[in-house]
Amino acid sequence: MQMNPLSIWTKLALCGLVALAIMGVLTGAYLHVKQLGREEVIAELLQQTVAVNTARAAIAPPIEKKVVQKITEYKVVTETILKEVPVYVKATDCPMSPGFRVLHDAAADGRLPDPTSIPDAAPASAQDVASTVVANYGTCNKALTLVNGWQEWADEQAKLRTK
Repeated sequence: MQMNPLSIWTKLALCGLVALAIMGVLTGAYLHVKQLGREEVIAELLQQTVAVNTARAAIAPPIEKKVVQKITEYKVVTETILKEVPVYVKATDCPMSPGFRVLHDAAADGRLPDPTSIPDAAPASAQDVASTVVANYGTCNKALTLVNGWQEWADEQAKLRTK
């Protein structure tokens, strides 16, 4: 029995085509599964992003409430103390020297005092000094409360990164 040589080549070609077809189907299936995996990963990442953003947004309101309450308390205390200055410091109490005013103003401005300006400076009444000190402490306490609130917010945000 003799085989037709053309039929062997035809069979080989057909086998090759079938193999290519099978590879194409498998490749298509692989890419489809891979795409499904991407979509699942994207959906999961989106869900995580929403969760983190929700958690981040929930951090600020309680901190803000606490900070605003504390600042309001400091404001009330500062205003009350300012009203009490005449009770504790009399108008007749010894005024502070012009040098004190120059030194205080320079410190408040964050600069070195100019000793040549002392002769031109007026003395500061004890009540003015007390009122200025009280107002400055009130401002300082407000600023400290804000900074502490920002630090607490930043610490809470950092905790989310480690989860």
